Amino acid sequence: MNTLHYVRAIVVKNWMQKAVNKINSLKLWQNERALANREQQIKVDFGSGTLADGFSSVTIQWFDLDRSFPAQKTVSLSKAPDIDLLMQKWRILYRAINEVFRNGIELDFKTPTNVSVVDLDELGAQLKAVIDRWLFPLERELLFLFQTISRSRIILVTDDEQLQKIPWHLWRLFESQNCIEYALSASSYEHKHQSSTPKGKVRILAVFGNSDDLDLESDRKSLQSLPNAEVHILENPRKTELDETLRDNLGWDILFFAGHSNTKNHLGILRINDDDVLNTDRLTSCLKAATKNGTQLAIFNSCDGIGLAHALEGVGFSHVIVMSEPIPDPVAQSFITFWLSEFARGQSFYSTTRQAREKLKILEDDYPCASWLPAIFQNPTAEAPTWQNLKAISPFSWRIPLAVGIAVGALITGIRATGILQIPEFKTYDAFMSWRKDEATDPRILIVTGQDEQRFGFPFSDEVIAETIEKIDEYQPRVIGLDIFRNPSQKDDSNRLKQAFLNIPIVSGVCELGKAEQSENSPSPPLSSERMGFSNIPYDLDNVLRRVSLFHTPSSNDQCRADNYLGTKLALDYLKKDSILPQTTSKGIVQIGAQKYHPLPNYAGAYQKKGYEGYEMFINYRMGNSFQTVSIADVIDGKVDPELVRDRIVIIGMDIPDQDRHTIPLQDDVPGVEIIAHVSSQILANVLDKRLLIWILPLGVEIVLILASSVAGSLFAEAEKSYGDRKIIWIVYGLGLIVLPGCCWFVLAFYGGWIPVIPLGLGFFGGYGATLSFDNRRLKTDF
Repeated sequence: MNTLHYVRAIVVKNWMQKAVNKINSLKLWQNERALANREQQIKVDFGSGTLADGFSSVTIQWFDLDRSFPAQKTVSLSKAPDIDLLMQKWRILYRAINEVFRNGIELDFKTPTNVSVVDLDELGAQLKAVIDRWLFPLERELLFLFQTISRSRIILVTDDEQLQKIPWHLWRLFESQNCIEYALSASSYEHKHQSSTPKGKVRILAVFGNSDDLDLESDRKSLQSLPNAEVHILENPRKTELDETLRDNLGWDILFFAGHSNTKNHLGILRINDDDVLNTDRLTSCLKAATKNGTQLAIFNSCDGIGLAHALEGVGFSHVIVMSEPIPDPVAQSFITFWLSEFARGQSFYSTTRQAREKLKILEDDYPCASWLPAIFQNPTAEAPTWQNLKAISPFSWRIPLAVGIAVGALITGIRATGILQIPEFKTYDAFMSWRKDEATDPRILIVTGQDEQRFGFPFSDEVIAETIEKIDEYQPRVIGLDIFRNPSQKDDSNRLKQAFLNIPIVSGVCELGKAEQSENSPSPPLSSERMGFSNIPYDLDNVLRRVSLFHTPSSNDQCRADNYLGTKLALDYLKKDSILPQTTSKGIVQIGAQKYHPLPNYAGAYQKKGYEGYEMFINYRMGNSFQTVSIADVIDGKVDPELVRDRIVIIGMDIPDQDRHTIPLQDDVPGVEIIAHVSSQILANVLDKRLLIWILPLGVEIVLILASSVAGSLFAEAEKSYGDRKIIWIVYGLGLIVLPGCCWFVLAFYGGWIPVIPLGLGFFGGYGATLSFDNRRLKTDF
């Protein structure tokens, strides 16, 4: 393997490894979203007891995905009256500080007062220390049983209100293990009902109650910006209006309340308008009707909601989010804006709540203990809702993705026609060519190269060239090709080269099309046009040789009269000895033996108006150690095995740095004589061994494929949207990054077809992304 080939292989390998790593990282990210409702669940049931008396039997259960609990343990916790006392002090001080902020009074955080933030921080630190000590036996058992609970959610089951109001997020376990989130649950709970709302949309009932001193516009914008959501907003509703709306036969997936609320005598109280105040007992009947119609999640983004949560335990919600204490309006806005956006993006219910709580810590310089406020109450038998589950399956529509896919495919085709994609397509083609397996050395061709400049000088003299031809002819080759341009200033006094041309009729020389003076483009003495081949090869935009003009009609004033490329001529002369002659079909297609050679059209594959360069074809370069090579010095010195020459095509050329060097898809810095050998080898192997030629699809077929690829990507996006399955994105990644390129490489490597993988990939991912984007915009305009 040559150096450039090796380097390219390393580069490609590194690129592929990076792509795999990227896909793996995306896969990990996607798995968190796709498996959002499948985190491990640990249930901690405190049983009977109080903080003053302790809890003698705390049961730990780990629920597996099938809802069984393969691990169970019982521990006891001592009494901890200090926690209740500290919580009472903290609550009094927090509410006093909250009132100060509500009234717009500024505090000096460094100066202790009756409502000092410093005192509040000290109480928080004391609470954390006491909680950590008290829960140490429970923490120890959890870590002993599970080693790590970093992907677990913990459900704390208790009917004790004092226990429910503890700031559980301060517990060292949650900080050290980075648990998903905790939730609270009563020991008894109502049966959970399945959603029966129309599929394809998340139905949200948003109740905006009394909003004195509140700005609910932020909540409105957050709700109305949600994708795939149908939001119905009730502002300051009357009691009958709220009751009727909650009983809507279509059902609601989420109940959202924003406004003023509080807890009094263990009852939650909602101020639904400027005049009416409802306690949750008055709402029980219509709330039960709502949950039977499918309402699973209730969010009360309002103050002091523990009483609300207690009242809703027997209603049937699977999950309820409340604020455990009075909450400043900016904190409430920040929480719900972040929570809704992340939840709608596919994050799990618990992860979203944990992240929203962490987000509130940023506000604690202005609003102390903001992160203490959100609390989850849930039915422990219920799976956490996800946005996709609430949305369910929408009807699959093929019209929009078809239209979007065709538009994207047409756009890609138009962009391709400008030539912008030529270089990426060329580089992909080169990579695919280099990934093929090595082939055996061609036994029909021998390359003789001039490398010894010190011995023979440069350019080589006529005598050196003549002696080389004569020595080779002694070993009975079938054809000799001379790819050496003679120095026009030297004289051939002995006429040895001329005599060699006359005596050895199997020799063919080279000339360059487009030159006016004979002495500059052919060896001297000149050969007849029948014994000459031209050396011109068309370069691509990146100066790489990928194609060759097998035949070309010279212009009338061209001194080079050859109409065959030298590599073509040598192959035809070789086949002539086997009575295989070229012919032209009625359609003007050249046929050699049973093989037809279709010329490249002006608009061919990746080429956009490549220009007319004669009867062009792609060069199917041989992989591996393609040809046997000896030096002119070895030939002259008689060191060449005659069997290497006998009955072969022998091509004589130069292999000197900076002289006649080219770049091909497999390597850089290739001598011109080797290009000639590849072309001769391609024709011989194709005619005699049925070796593949490189072919392309007709332009119309390529356009259809690009359109089809774009439509396919659009249909996958529609399927993802309709079925709510984020796993579909991995099918898209797999098809676009692995299957599609793999198939295109396979067709090239084993059938010789150059399929336009870059336009197909752009169309596929473009159709996928455009359909998702179009759908999101369309949903936003629905509001």
